[in-house]
Amino acid sequence: GAARLLHPDFTYWTAYVMSATSRKFGESSHKKITPARSLRLMPLLDESVDILLFGHLHMAFHQLHKQWELLCLGDWIDIFSYGELRDGVMRLRNMDGREYEREEI
Repeated sequence: GAARLLHPDFTYWTAYVMSATSRKFGESSHKKITPARSLRLMPLLDESVDILLFGHLHMAFHQLHKQWELLCLGDWIDIFSYGELRDGVMRLRNMDGREYEREEI
C-alpha cells in the first residue's frame, strides 16, 4: 500500500512513535482492568466459547465470569507474561514463575 511510497526511515519512525504511544496509554489509569470493563466483552461470548484469549493491551489478567474465562496475555516488554494451556487448564504466568490468580467477576 501507501507505505511503499514513503522512505523506510519515515515508516520506521512512525511505527516506533505509535508503539510508544500505545505503551504509554497502557501505563495510564486504564492499566487496571475492572469487572465492568471486562463485562463489555460479553457480547462476544456464547455457549460455544470456553475461553476468550486476547492481547495487545499491555496488561495481564485472568478472570472468570459464569462459565467463561477471560485471559489477556499482557506483554513481553515489561511484565513478560504468557498463557499456558496444560492438561486442559489455562493459566497466565510470567517469566518469574508467578501465576496470576483467576479472579471471579
